[in-house]
Amino acid sequence: MKSTSGNIGIFAGGAVSWTSWLQSILAQSTVELKYYATSELVKELAWIRELFVELGFNLGPIQIYSDSAGAIAFSANPEF
Repeated sequence: MKSTSGNIGIFAGGAVSWTSWLQSILAQSTVELKYYATSELVKELAWIRELFVELGFNLGPIQIYSDSAGAIAFSANPEF
C-alpha cells in the first residue's frame, strides 16, 4: 500500500520548504517509509543549503528530526 508523506524545513523560525506527496515506492515497513521520507527531506535541504551558500550565507550544520526511532537507527547504519 502506498503512503502519503510530508516534510517541513524550518530556518530561523520560518518554513523554507514544505512538501506532501504520495510515495512512489511500496515499502515493506513503516520504518522504510519514514526513512524514505527523511531522505527526500535531506536531499531538498542539501539543495537549499547550497543555494544559501551561493548567496553568501553559511548555515553550518543542519539538524534533522524524525519521529521514528527505527528510521533514525536505520539512517545511522553506514551500510545504508
